[in-house]
Amino acid sequence: MAVEEVSSIFENVVQSLKDFTLSLVKPEVNDDVLTVLKSFFEGLEGPFDHLCSEYKRMKFLEEKANFVKPEKHLIGTERKIRRNGRKVSIVGVDVNVEVVSIKKNSKAAV
Repeated sequence: MAVEEVSSIFENVVQSLKDFTLSLVKPEVNDDVLTVLKSFFEGLEGPFDHLCSEYKRMKFLEEKANFVKPEKHLIGTERKIRRNGRKVSIVGVDVNVEVVSIKKNSKAAV
């Protein structure tokens, strides 16, 4: 999944930067500076952990970004054949369409 791939790439970049930065620190630098540097890089770990599920990603986009969730509208039903062993039945299945109203959302953006 894309979130895991981006997260993995980000973590690799952060680890490389951390290793490179700490390799440049001279041995005579006091421990406080090292602690600050390490805590800075620890703060960058797991930036996408809160986006681990589709629900959480959609919730984040709705709250933090200009994402507009489409509205579901029933446009009819379709007959489907269902087989259960030797038994065959015809059932009605809802057919939906998802719509994002440009008119409604352009008013909300102003």
